[in-house]
Amino acid sequence: MKKIFFFLAIVFSFGLFANQAAATIQAPTLNSATTISSCAVRLNWSWQIGDGDQAGYFEINRSPTENGAGVIAQRLNDVNVFNFENIDLAPETPYWYKVRAGNQDLGIDSSYSNKRNATTLALPNGRDLPPPVLVNDGNFPFG
Repeated sequence: MKKIFFFLAIVFSFGLFANQAAATIQAPTLNSATTISSCAVRLNWSWQIGDGDQAGYFEINRSPTENGAGVIAQRLNDVNVFNFENIDLAPETPYWYKVRAGNQDLGIDSSYSNKRNATTLALPNGRDLPPPVLVNDGNFPFG
């Protein structure tokens, strides 16, 4: 009886360990990267929750080249958000994006999504935009 119990305890323990090691998260699909101005790109992705998925965030990676390492442009701690506007970008510059889902508590990330690219627009007339002009029309004092 002790041998059977010991054997079952080992099998049960190994089974729990194997299930923990096999935890995975499905990768998102990056549907589009759309240029919206000279300094912004809008991303849209989709993600299907797989069996046992426990994602807690999306991580958006941006690179100036298709196969570059890139930087984390944003980490969204809401897996119910499927779009992001990357702002404060340089004009007339190509950007490559990819997205992954992850769970910080479990220490796991999905593989990265497919890649999409967009190039920000040129500034009007190829120049910098003029600084804003403040006009006091007499309705409020400048202070």
